[in-house]
Amino acid sequence: QDGIFQEWSEFFKLNRWEEAASRLSINLTDYLKPLSLNQPLPWDFIDVGVSKEFLKQEYRKAQQGIKTEDCTTGKCSNCGACDGVVKLHQKNDTGNIPIPKIDYHRLTRKIIGYEELKTRFRIKYAVGENFRYASHLDLVRAFYRALRRSELPIAYTQGFSPHPLVSFGPPLPVGVTSVGEYLDFQMAHHYSGNITRDFGPFLPKDIRILETRSISRKADSLGKIINLAKYEIKHNEPLPKEVILARQKQIPGIYQLNFHSENSFTLFLQIAPKIKLFATLAQLFDLNEAAVRLLSIERKECYSLLNDKLLTPLEVL
Repeated sequence: QDGIFQEWSEFFKLNRWEEAASRLSINLTDYLKPLSLNQPLPWDFIDVGVSKEFLKQEYRKAQQGIKTEDCTTGKCSNCGACDGVVKLHQKNDTGNIPIPKIDYHRLTRKIIGYEELKTRFRIKYAVGENFRYASHLDLVRAFYRALRRSELPIAYTQGFSPHPLVSFGPPLPVGVTSVGEYLDFQMAHHYSGNITRDFGPFLPKDIRILETRSISRKADSLGKIINLAKYEIKHNEPLPKEVILARQKQIPGIYQLNFHSENSFTLFLQIAPKIKLFATLAQLFDLNEAAVRLLSIERKECYSLLNDKLLTPLEVL
């Protein structure tokens, strides 16, 4: 009762389960008692070919420490899984059974080493109104689909589930538009085309490429260099400028706050653990987070703050 995400350890409350069992007259200790071999078991309806009598016999032998001979090298154990006809494997000189080599006819894929990735690009893009309430994972999937449709020579990871070698900048908060998002991707070989022309038309509506640049393979990742974001916040009514400026001095993570009209201002906020946009705005406006999510917010740019100097990811190369 009133239990949410009870399978998660941080939300699990044993007393809720004990109260529910008590109301239903269920003794939980009954489920901890050993089961009799003769009583029906919850999994009796599952048929894997091995008989229940054989499993009982194996249980008793296990209690006595008696081993059952391997039917592939010795006599049949009559488990019921087959008709008793088993092809015996002969041991080699070392006493081991040789493992046969099986050809699965798998296609071989050329492994692309990191040093072979000839071209790496950094893209600045905008996220419009249609994607305001899309999560970061939704944006990632949209880019992956667009890359496949564009047929650009993108490099892929190796392994069972290959995916494009793409790295994104800091996630955009849900409910916020942006004209200053970034991503990096790597080509499988040298590419000298126009990314905006060859990739832009395959992106969904309201995701637009603003600028692209070829960068060095040794350039630092976006997650390493971006540590500051610039937001523009607009309100329908005039804002108490003096009150907000006084509060911002006591809120961690705010680098700068500038008013440019009576109902809008620009906020420079650090991108760091435990510093959240909506939590910061809730403290500035003295409102709950649900209320501040109704504001018009746009991320204008992401920066790398180095020695009190603001540089965009396209300038830090």
